[in-house]
Amino acid sequence: MSVSETNYQFAIPHKILPRPDWVHDISAEDVEVADYESPFVYTLVDYQIRALEGSVTSFQRTKVRISDESAIESMSQHLYDVVPGSQTIEFHRCEITRNGKTIDCLDADNIRCMQRETALESHVSTENLTVELIVDDLRVGDTLHLETSFVETENEHPLYGKYFRDSYRLSWSCFVALQSIRVSNESTKEIAIQHIDSAKKIDKTDFLAPGASFEDQWHNLLPKKQGHSMPAHYWPPYVMVSSKAEWQTISSYMHSYYSNVGATNEKLELSNIDDLNIAGASDESIISCIRFVQDNIRYRSESGGIFSHTPKTAAKTLKRRTGDCKDKSNLLVTMLSGLGVQANLALVNTSLRDGVESLQPSPFLFNHMIVQFMWKDKIYFVDATIQKQAGGLEQLSVLNFKKALPITASGSGLADLYFDNTKEVFSLIHTVDFRSSENEKPTVEILRKYSRQRANNMRYFFASSQMSLLEESYLDSTASELDVKLTSVSSLSIVEDDLISNTLSTREVYQIETPLDDIKNGRLAVETNFHEDLHIPDTNRNPVEIELDGILNHQINVRYDNKPDADGEKFECTTDWYLYKDKVTRTGNDLHFEMTLHPGSKEIVQLAQMDALRVKTDSISARSMSGFPVQLLPTSTLLYYLALPALVLFLGVAIMSQRYFLAATLGLSSLYLLKDFIGTKK
Repeated sequence: MSVSETNYQFAIPHKILPRPDWVHDISAEDVEVADYESPFVYTLVDYQIRALEGSVTSFQRTKVRISDESAIESMSQHLYDVVPGSQTIEFHRCEITRNGKTIDCLDADNIRCMQRETALESHVSTENLTVELIVDDLRVGDTLHLETSFVETENEHPLYGKYFRDSYRLSWSCFVALQSIRVSNESTKEIAIQHIDSAKKIDKTDFLAPGASFEDQWHNLLPKKQGHSMPAHYWPPYVMVSSKAEWQTISSYMHSYYSNVGATNEKLELSNIDDLNIAGASDESIISCIRFVQDNIRYRSESGGIFSHTPKTAAKTLKRRTGDCKDKSNLLVTMLSGLGVQANLALVNTSLRDGVESLQPSPFLFNHMIVQFMWKDKIYFVDATIQKQAGGLEQLSVLNFKKALPITASGSGLADLYFDNTKEVFSLIHTVDFRSSENEKPTVEILRKYSRQRANNMRYFFASSQMSLLEESYLDSTASELDVKLTSVSSLSIVEDDLISNTLSTREVYQIETPLDDIKNGRLAVETNFHEDLHIPDTNRNPVEIELDGILNHQINVRYDNKPDADGEKFECTTDWYLYKDKVTRTGNDLHFEMTLHPGSKEIVQLAQMDALRVKTDSISARSMSGFPVQLLPTSTLLYYLALPALVLFLGVAIMSQRYFLAATLGLSSLYLLKDFIGTKK
């Protein structure tokens, strides 16, 4: 079979059938349900899994009690996503218990199938189907009893029926009186059952042999709120059931499958590709291939059937000039191979990242594909879907996915992705100029410099945005931050885009229109928002992750006609997770503020460390505003403030001492000084 010959056209993937004989009965009628202030509670959540050779059936039985009208809408509609040809949904029971009576609601007219393509606006189509079950006439006080089976069957698809993986949470947003999980292994392969609960330090895996079964129950599960910013390896209570596998086995199997269906191992004549200029194997040629695929192959995912987990051929992707992560990666691997560069496809999980390492190996753990290649005895990973990426090979390979599974003929384990966060990624400079000799009105200049991965993001952002709208947005944002009226002197513009060093710099200049005497408290303040990257939740619910992608720097320069006061204030906060410094200095008539934030050696904050770190982070937040006066008194005015009271004092002493000539001299001097002082205040 060729990968291009696959065509999925299947019958409607749902049926109404009696409950399977292999399902065990579980009685939940006598379960006491606590009186929780909740619109609904589950008296029973029952999962039963049957693994056969070439198919897996997941049976689910739920009983939910409705206690408020707000729950009726959500409980009256049940949606099931189905992969045509590989999955079907079977309905066994849909009953309402009301006042001791049972009402059968399982009606074929209330079941319909549709192809929704919910991500089509994002250029993603799956050809998956949505099966909808509608429950009519659901009322407060009813108990809804629902039984379904989800069946996966082996066919041409590389994974369904060959591998399986299901996850069952043991923490809910509502009360669950009884939850049950049963697994029956009637296949010839072992099944891994992983029970994980990071808060209780539980991570136990049982391996279920062919012919064996597993069953467990949990009673009175209380509602739990999940924490924020949880590390990828920190898991709430879960039971995960999957085919037993090894990373190396998955890697070699996927490589063999791709080769057998003709998705890989193609050859392309690189000299025939438009917009590609290469000459032999070199750094420049490799970079040209990477940027060609990133910027000239438009992202579009058509991942129906086997293409949910199989790349299209390089020739097809090149011809259409479109593809998803799998297609673009496969094209890049083929092009690099044409240069004589050893390259492989590689799987990553963009959210779990190194969290995949804590779970039982499964091909279903990945949601993205990238490229691994070796050049000059060094391994690189690149993402073929990034656009506007610049820099040399070192910067092109800066990816923060942490772990990848290369797909190789001999099989590979998880590989580390190196991510360097020791370089500066963002610099911000505010220059506020109050010098009357330089400007008709005070000005604010803002310089931004983005580096490395932040330069990639901003380069794409600017290229895909309407610049005139951005100019207005940046002006409004700056005026709001400073709390003054501004007009644009030089609107937002890109002043440098260095594709070699991968830096992008912008500049904007505004004029302050608000009269200085009308500015609140006679001071301006500029915020340094570094503290937002260091957020520690108010409650110690779970460990959190502080992830800084590089060094951040913010400078504020304030220029006056006269010398400002500055006491050389310094502040430093050093932790294992970050290093923060700020200082205030003076150079001539200029006042300088500087704030820097460096990543530390750790990312995960454990529960025992959070209270102490929260105090330190709050201290940084308290220093986020740098305030400075909008006007300084001229030196002559300061002299008047000092000299005039002194002359008046000496005048009084002279009169009391009857030294009238001295008194007359001091009095005359005071009058002249007072006259000049009044003149300076006008």
